Formats: sequence, C-alpha cells, structure tokens
Amino acid sequence: MNKNISKIIVAAAITVAAGVIFFHRALAPQTSLKPAEAEAASFEYLSSHGNSSCSGAFLGSIPAVDDSTRLMGSCCSPMVKAKYEEQVKGLKQYKDIPEIPVNPYNIPATQVKRMLEWQKSITLSADEQKTYDDAINMSMEHGPCCCTCWHWFAYEGLAKLLVTKYRFDGKAVAHVWDLSDGCGGDDHHDT
Repeated sequence: MNKNISKIIVAAAITVAAGVIFFHRALAPQTSLKPAEAEAASFEYLSSHGNSSCSGAFLGSIPAVDDSTRLMGSCCSPMVKAKYEEQVKGLKQYKDIPEIPVNPYNIPATQVKRMLEWQKSITLSADEQKTYDDAINMSMEHGPCCCTCWHWFAYEGLAKLLVTKYRFDGKAVAHVWDLSDGCGGDDHHDT
C-alpha cells in the first residue's frame, strides 16, 4: 500500500511540475529577433543541420518522408552566408507566388513532394518546352541544379508549373533557379 501511495505522490509531483513549466512558458514574455538576427540564426542552423543529399536513394526516399519534415541545408558544398542572404532576399520578390519556396535551404517536404509531382504530371507544349530549354541555357547551373538530384527534379517541376500557370519566360525561370540554387558554395558549379 505504501508503494502505491508513493507512486501517486510522484505522479502528482510530476504533473504539477509539468503544469508549472507549461504555464511559465505560455505566460512568459515573447522575445523576437530582428530580421537580420533571425536570418543569421537561420543560416547558422541550416548550415550545420542539413539533411539533404544528392543521392538517388535520397530522391527515392522523399515520397515516404513525413509531411512535417523540412529538407534543409545544401547538398553539394557548404553554405556561404553572403550567398544565402542574397538568395533569400532575392526570392522575396516572388512572395506572391506560393509555389516558389522562400528559402531553398529549408523547404517543407510537402512542397517538395508537390514539385516532384509537377515534374511528372505536367507536359509542356512545344513552345513551353522551348521556354524551358531557354531557361536551361540561361541559368548559372545550366539547369535547376548542378547535378540531377532531388533538387533538380523538384525545380524542374516548379519550372513546368511557372511556365504553364504563370507564363514565365526562360529568363524568369532561370532567375528563380539561380536564386533557388541549393548546392551551397559561393558560386555556381559547372556541370
């Protein structure tokens, strides 16, 4: 009987402690970072906690990835802060197009899955294919990415959508690809 009472007392103490912690956090004043501080913190986290890879196995695993997961970090070279800041700033001009990821180093898995679906499901007309081919020739990586990895196929899907739904020309698609380069490094990679 004493053991049962001890267990009840311990359980009650744990419940009370958890409640105190929860309410303290809920009622504590919220601090917010300035945009530049938040961007720097984001860079630091993403550059050291990447979970993406260029491998075919990684591409094949994406459909089974939990929808709450984010594909983070660069896949080929370490991230460079100045380039990261330039990319995130540049992508803000597309904020009204929800299909364009706002940060190429931190993309929700659900968004990547949609982009990969567009890559398979959207068929371009001859004129649209010419637009896509123009984008290939104009982009820094000569395509959506420096190698044919998950990022390449996802951003190929995004390009197909941008060409068909938003009537982007090759230059505009190449611009999105250049700002969305997820390879890392401070310059493009020749393929």
